[in-house]
Amino acid sequence: MSKVYLNGAFVNDFEAVVPVTDRGLLYGDGLFETMRAYDGTIFRVGEHINRLKRSAATLSIPLPVRPADLEAATRELLTLNDLTDA
Repeated sequence: MSKVYLNGAFVNDFEAVVPVTDRGLLYGDGLFETMRAYDGTIFRVGEHINRLKRSAATLSIPLPVRPADLEAATRELLTLNDLTDA
């Protein structure tokens, strides 16, 4: 089973749920940033987080976590899921 980061918490993938009232589900609002890890290090993670932050601001989507916390969460996900190249 894999771990995911949802609403500020690490949960098992099969326990992750999105409420039916979620704006992303109802209206398709959202954005994503794809990242790559080599040898347990996320390639240019700061640039990815900054781009995500700018994109969210452009779309008026509030980020629910601070960029530094999001960066730490991505690193923790690698560890929790025992991934080095992902």
